[in-house]
Amino acid sequence: MDPLFEMCSGTRVLSLQELTELRSRGQQGRAKLQELELNHQQWLERTESRLRTAGPATARNFHQGVASTRAESDEIMKSSENFFIQAEHLAAFFSDHQNGYHAFSGGLVSTNPRTSKPSISR
Repeated sequence: MDPLFEMCSGTRVLSLQELTELRSRGQQGRAKLQELELNHQQWLERTESRLRTAGPATARNFHQGVASTRAESDEIMKSSENFFIQAEHLAAFFSDHQNGYHAFSGGLVSTNPRTSKPSISR
């Protein structure tokens, strides 16, 4: 996603093809996060089930340990998901409004599409 942020800072001009690819990467990132969450949940269930055979106290301790880090884990997953969603939306916005912004060293500036050149090359 670095190219997208470089565009926002005015250090890079992105093509429509690059923006489309970045949008796709955002979608793929969100899908991968969902896959990781599902795999993690399945692992937790399998591990807790195995630990029950070692004794209820062992399984209970494991469950408590997982529960104690759940809020932090959920926050990390939500932040990661939000990152991909926002990057995807930003790439889509610039794809849809490619003639409305011009990149310069200080960042992006809105332009009048009737009088300016497109800032995103095709």
